[in-house]
Amino acid sequence: MADDDDEGGFGGLYEDGHWIWDEQTEALLFVSDLPPAHVEAVQITTKAPTGTIEFRDDIDLIEQDVKDIALYTAPVSILSPMLIDLLHLPSTERLLRALIFCCAYYLQCFTFLGSRRNVHPHSGPSK
Repeated sequence: MADDDDEGGFGGLYEDGHWIWDEQTEALLFVSDLPPAHVEAVQITTKAPTGTIEFRDDIDLIEQDVKDIALYTAPVSILSPMLIDLLHLPSTERLLRALIFCCAYYLQCFTFLGSRRNVHPHSGPSK
């Protein structure tokens, strides 16, 4: 049978402290006997000012930055307000993301097949 006074088990939630009666709330309160835990303050970085350029926060920031750099470096002769609006439509963003996945998968397959070819150099068609 298990002994209720086992040592080495898990400590209870209310093990290191005592209970007191709170007159204001008319309820029992648990007061910990342990020193207060040090709360580490996390600094939240602020966004750098970007002037009049506004970046969208609802998609991945890296993808947005890549798209903005591509638009910034594109030749002026092909850019128009309609093209820029088209590139920022949700359906176009989904298409671009799908193309990125397809290209990444193609490169993974190409790399894998290339490594297999290097491992078995004589497994190709005979001459």
